[in-house]
Amino acid sequence: NQKSARVTLQERSWFEVDVQPGMHSFQFFYDENHLEVSIDELEIKGGYLDTYVVIFHRGDITVDKPVIYLYPEIATDVEVQVKPNGKILFTYPQLTDGWRGTAYPNGDLLINGEWYPYLFWEAQAPAIDANWQEGFALDRSGIVPFLEKTLNDFGLNSKEQADFITYWAPRMLQSKGCVVHFFQQEECAQLADLNVLPRPDHLNRLYILWFPVDDLNDYSYLRPQNIQKINRLGFDVLEWGGTELTTFPRKQKEL
Repeated sequence: NQKSARVTLQERSWFEVDVQPGMHSFQFFYDENHLEVSIDELEIKGGYLDTYVVIFHRGDITVDKPVIYLYPEIATDVEVQVKPNGKILFTYPQLTDGWRGTAYPNGDLLINGEWYPYLFWEAQAPAIDANWQEGFALDRSGIVPFLEKTLNDFGLNSKEQADFITYWAPRMLQSKGCVVHFFQQEECAQLADLNVLPRPDHLNRLYILWFPVDDLNDYSYLRPQNIQKINRLGFDVLEWGGTELTTFPRKQKEL
């Protein structure tokens, strides 16, 4: 019947609404950004008092395959500290109060007599906040071209792009499509702090947050994110990583 009722909880954790029998839409906005729990088709029958319970739970996420590349201008002894905002699951080489070794201009790392192309870590992290109104809705066929263009726009070289795409694309291609949001630079501190000594000229970070979807039309409202080109002059450090989200908050719909 296109009528709507609005109730603000304030200090109460419950409310009552009188409605006519029929099909109804339910929206519960749980923050100032109008992120919601919603049901599009809720049937209310006449002569009944129905009780509905909404439970909010923000679970941990897994930060998958963050890798750290170091490119000093000359061979340099370095110390790298990563402090995730959660429990470390795995590191390679083994992390014992930081990584210490020698970094070379081509990206090679010599640590305890062994050579590595990058530093690797995984961890659990608390739930994250982002501007979920920005991002990209991608059909399966567009995922790889999108990653190629976006990573190039951000400033990754061909090897870094290949490392990124060969890890993430096979996982993303298992669904009909996906929605993507990026953390860039300082935003990545929600997941972990990263410190390098001696201090690099540029510490660049990029995380992909993605969620598999069946119907891209549900996310047609997304505004494209601005991908900012990074500066890689001088002693440059690059970290990329990401996570597959268990949910991607959707924008409110008009009742």
